[in-house]
Amino acid sequence: AATGTSGDLERNAQAVAEAGRDGTITMQIQARFASDDVVKGTGIDVDTQDGVVRLTGTVASRAGRAAAERLARETDGVKRVVNDLRIAGRDAPR
Repeated sequence: AATGTSGDLERNAQAVAEAGRDGTITMQIQARFASDDVVKGTGIDVDTQDGVVRLTGTVASRAGRAAAERLARETDGVKRVVNDLRIAGRDAPR
């Protein structure tokens, strides 16, 4: 038997719905990247939490970094983009 209050159920349902939206946002951004000539094939990692998108990985140029951020920002449901992309050959870890 299930235990808890209706408030718990409502919060859980909201969390599931939010996770579903985040997953949809991530998939939409990845699809946009795959069809964009500047960023396709770069292997950018996209993580979305509560509508905030974090981009990580390495791109070939500043143009690729800017294009990835623009594509993510223009996706429905995105509240904010955190662009942690590195430019190949420039931003080597220290």
